[in-house]
Amino acid sequence: LKSPGIFLKAAKEIVIQMASKITKTPTQPLVRQEIEFLVVGDGPMRQYMEELGQNILLSFTNTSEIARVVNVSLRFLGWMTRADLGRIFLPTLDVLLNPSVTPETFCIANIEAMAVGIPVVSFGIGGIGEYLNKRVNGTAGFVVGTQGQLSDTDGEQWPRLMARLAVSVLTMDARSRAELRKSSSDHVKQYDVEIS
Repeated sequence: LKSPGIFLKAAKEIVIQMASKITKTPTQPLVRQEIEFLVVGDGPMRQYMEELGQNILLSFTNTSEIARVVNVSLRFLGWMTRADLGRIFLPTLDVLLNPSVTPETFCIANIEAMAVGIPVVSFGIGGIGEYLNKRVNGTAGFVVGTQGQLSDTDGEQWPRLMARLAVSVLTMDARSRAELRKSSSDHVKQYDVEIS
């Protein structure tokens, strides 16, 4: 996991924003939403990240009014083969959050997700902004902080902005989501990425 602190803060913001949307829809009966955050990867920081996740995300959602409208889980899945990522893990996602703030020429994790039709929310650092913004933002993925906005330099805003874009994907109607999934997978065909 890249930039795990930003990921956990964004996850908390997603829960807050989703709970707010659920409670602001009085015309429909209250349906408790399931929100699951999955983390792939392993390393010396894993135990620390699991504990931090409990403190930042789960303890917050289990002791607040939010628990009335959402059930939140956070699972650390450990290391996966590339074949398992493409065949088992990625197709189960609704959206991929990539909170990396390290400039990369070409982030393969984003491309792999898009290849199986998973919308991506990522920072536009390095080459990532180029391929996600090749067309209008939102047709191939969503980018936080590439338009010279205040958010480019204000790191405190990044988790909230990332969450807002993720929630926009999670709350899309079925037709719009299907169009975004198709657009994402069509967009990466030019890169000759093989997902086993």
